[in-house]
Amino acid sequence: MTEKELSLLQKQAIKFEKHGSIMYLEFAEQTANPLVRRLFYQLALEEIQHIQVIEDKTEGIGEISVDVSHVEQNIKDAFSRLTKDGVKSDADNVEGLEKAMQLEREGIQLYEGLRDNAKTEAEKKFFQFLVDQEAKHLAALQNVYHYLTNNSDWFHGSETEVWNWLV
Repeated sequence: MTEKELSLLQKQAIKFEKHGSIMYLEFAEQTANPLVRRLFYQLALEEIQHIQVIEDKTEGIGEISVDVSHVEQNIKDAFSRLTKDGVKSDADNVEGLEKAMQLEREGIQLYEGLRDNAKTEAEKKFFQFLVDQEAKHLAALQNVYHYLTNNSDWFHGSETEVWNWLV
């Protein structure tokens, strides 16, 4: 992949991350449930961090060596401060959660395609990093969604994806 091609792909990635951060901020404004609102704000923050990582990579500032996703720990901290009844009784903006899950699936698909077409190991590693980050976001959204909607399928998921503390 030429430097120009890589630059275009990185611009595409930045555009996707910007769209996600704006969408999450809008969803947060439309959400009364404090757990869901906190999740949307956290995801918006992490999408902005992804933009910084992509720009750093584009500018050659450094290697990707840090996992910037702290979504599970931040939601766990917020959940521990909220009463379960207060959180669960107001399962609003379920549609926003569904749209957000679709966005994260699209992100995973985008970055997997970019990874699979990358020419160098550094490029593959870079796009795999983004795949992993989006997968963590999807898992967070799925956990909160299933918790709020009482979906029994949630417990049949992979142990690495199900937040057992959320029960």
